[in-house]
Amino acid sequence: MSHTRRLLIATAIVLALLASACGSDDDDSAAPDTTGSETTEGDAGEDGATERGDTLTVAALAPVTNGLSAAAAEVANRTLYYQALYDPLLRAEPDGTLTPWLATEWSYNDDNTVLTLTLRDDVTFTNGDPLDADAVVENLLRFRDGPSPNANNLAAMTDATAPDATTVEIQLSEADPALLNYLAESAGYIQSPADFGTDAEDSNPTGSGPYILDVDDTVADSVYTYDANPDYWAPEYINYDELVIRVIEDATATVNAIRAGEIDAGTLITNDLISEVESVGWDIHPQELDWIGLTLVDRDGSMGSPLDDVRVRRALNHAFDRDAILEGIEFGYGTVTTQVFPPASPGFDEALDDLYPYDPELARELLAEAGYEDGFSLEMPSAAAFGEAYFAVIGDALAEIGVDVTFTDESTDYFAAILAPNYPAYLMILGQTPNDWQYINRVISENATWNPSGYTDETVSELVPQIRTASDDERDDLVAELGAHVTEDAWFVPWYRAQSTYATSDSVDVELQTGNNTPYLFSFSPQG
Repeated sequence: MSHTRRLLIATAIVLALLASACGSDDDDSAAPDTTGSETTEGDAGEDGATERGDTLTVAALAPVTNGLSAAAAEVANRTLYYQALYDPLLRAEPDGTLTPWLATEWSYNDDNTVLTLTLRDDVTFTNGDPLDADAVVENLLRFRDGPSPNANNLAAMTDATAPDATTVEIQLSEADPALLNYLAESAGYIQSPADFGTDAEDSNPTGSGPYILDVDDTVADSVYTYDANPDYWAPEYINYDELVIRVIEDATATVNAIRAGEIDAGTLITNDLISEVESVGWDIHPQELDWIGLTLVDRDGSMGSPLDDVRVRRALNHAFDRDAILEGIEFGYGTVTTQVFPPASPGFDEALDDLYPYDPELARELLAEAGYEDGFSLEMPSAAAFGEAYFAVIGDALAEIGVDVTFTDESTDYFAAILAPNYPAYLMILGQTPNDWQYINRVISENATWNPSGYTDETVSELVPQIRTASDDERDDLVAELGAHVTEDAWFVPWYRAQSTYATSDSVDVELQTGNNTPYLFSFSPQG
């Protein structure tokens, strides 16, 4: 499979379909205390100012989907389009730590169902209107009910109110340990209510952020140009006078732009380009964001497959030569794993990566113990967008242990087919972003997007509600127990965590953002 396709498919998964949750915990500090503790106001300028550069030109893998309004905001490859225009309520540092931004203080009630935010009183939108609690409330409600693929991040919010100009109260139907993280991402962006219902809302929006869209030098789906906000309330964080985002969806075009000096930074669509990019003096910034492998949906056998037997699920795990797959498809850029939680999460246990070594003979023995000595047939979906390599690997590896896989082409709408669900197992590329609760509600809980059959068991049913309400220390232990359970019970067949590679010219310094394949805007600065 081409890496272009893999990255774009992974982007589509993260952005277009995972409205209800995101990622896991790439850093312990990314899961803030939600037990009613309170943070105090910080100085936004305490890091010190950076001498500004003239123009930062960044390549993006895709244009915006539903316009530039805050209610349509997306993450991953589309993060910078929105961060340029809008301030979030909280700020996520590169390591995932949450710090004050528009909100200077926050606290929960005793059962974590009411979050109270205290806002700065000195921020205005670029049209001169004050950014106050009423504006924040309107934005929160519009985001929850709006077109963003991440709108369900606020699904637990039953209401938001403004007791006064600098206080916002968010009411929840139940505790949500990921809410603060959401407010540092797309759910926390604040747009001027003067835009709402106008043509400007999506095409020329008004925020309070570090940049203002230059509509004369912007061509939708091609190039987006932003000028530094001359009245920004935290000017020391603006590191460039101009930001240009160029949409480049082709690997060859990306390299040509790099060689021509037309861009300063961007994601490498194909990792086999790393040496070529390094040869022209660019810096490489790798991180592992996606796991790739199989999701076994029919764990209760209701779809007629034998996947309700844990011996069968474990047999499938032993069928794949993960090292060979990583080398053959990803040129070795990544790390083999048998787990769906990432290494920085308490749900990950290094010892469990030795649980399913490549052993076709053992796989056949397990199938025989389960009553399938002669193997069985399994139907799975395929899609042209993935290329042929993954499906060839699946077919060949499972045939070796006696499982005859029949692939049905679902290129028209692969994701609709697997979410129906129409198949007992499917190939998956799934991103991991910083918060265990987000991740659990993405792939493991009964209502998780990528648990389309709604399957659960006694262990998961007991652990998930406890994780929701636990203190941070207790939560880590519970997540560790959950990670071990789904690995040992073989809910998935992960192969490896694939490397995502960000590259910058020798004129740009950057810090990667935990859990996001594009660095955040303030993490770019002139090198020197």
